[in-house]
This record gives sequence, C-alpha cells and structure tokens, in this order.
Amino acid sequence: MAENCKMLGQRDQLKKVWGLGVGLLFAMLALSLVLPDSVPGMVFTVAQTVVMQMLAKQRFETALAAHGASGGSVFSKWRAAGIGLLFALALLAVLIAIIAVMMQLSGLTLSELLAAAGM
Repeated sequence: MAENCKMLGQRDQLKKVWGLGVGLLFAMLALSLVLPDSVPGMVFTVAQTVVMQMLAKQRFETALAAHGASGGSVFSKWRAAGIGLLFALALLAVLIAIIAVMMQLSGLTLSELLAAAGM
C-alpha cells in the first residue's frame, strides 16, 4: 500500500498506511495472546489478508484504475511477491535470533525448547 501511495503521489498518506499496518499487526498479536489456544492460527492469517485487501481496494481501486487507463505504469505482482518474501525472510531471521537468545539464556537445547513449547 505504501508503494501505491508513492506511485500516486500521495506521500502524505504514507504515515497513515504504515501506522495502520503496524497497528493491525499489534492488534492481531494482542488478540493472539488473549484468545484461547483452541482458536486456530489460520484465523489471524485470513483476517489480516481480508482486512488489508479491503483497505487497499477502498483506498486505491479507483485511483489505480484511472492511473492505468491514462497510461501510467503499474508495478508487477512479482515485485509484490518478492517484497513479501523479503519481509518473511527478515521475520524468520528475527525469530531465529530470538530462539537462539532464549536457548542461550535458558541453557536448553532446541529439542528441549520445542518440548517445553508443546511442539
């Protein structure tokens, strides 16, 4: 969504878009902590995807259609997939670092840590 704001010249909207994304992330994290373990994790994934798609359509559908119709350039979906993959890899690296620190501080092995987590 931030790339769409840049492309459409809506730089004043960048902070709102980033704030919304980060806010929704923290809201989902908070919900995952208070809801019972019986609620499947897929619920959060689907909810985030649906909400972000609805927001993107609401904010950009008309402007992007007009931009494309007037001959403006549109980013490839592969670029979006690549950005998503890079963020996923960055998140994985952070999670691995957190697990490594937890293992170091607790003195547990990976199998002991997984067993303690119920995995």
